[in-house]
Amino acid sequence: MSKVQESIDVDVPIGTAYNQWTQFEDFPKFMDGVEEITQIGMVSFHPIDATHTRVMLAMDFQPEGITEKAADMTGMLDRQVKGDLKRFKHFIEERGIETGGYRGRL
Repeated sequence: MSKVQESIDVDVPIGTAYNQWTQFEDFPKFMDGVEEITQIGMVSFHPIDATHTRVMLAMDFQPEGITEKAADMTGMLDRQVKGDLKRFKHFIEERGIETGGYRGRL
């Protein structure tokens, strides 16, 4: 089992970042190679100030097959997650507002 932990600061309020992250159907817009989302990894949102949020992602990954094991050993998964977070940052900052609506409590 491999662990990945990454974070990124986004220039939107915490509510906007959280609301967008819960729009699972939009994940393919900023995550490469996403085939299925199962809500078992941990994502936390920390306000930096009124208009900035730190998004922290921690997930476990069980590489299957030679290709995924090789990708894990060479650090490709870490780079993939870092790239996905950068694309999330670009996606949410470019829009300025989340798609869809509020999904829960902060």
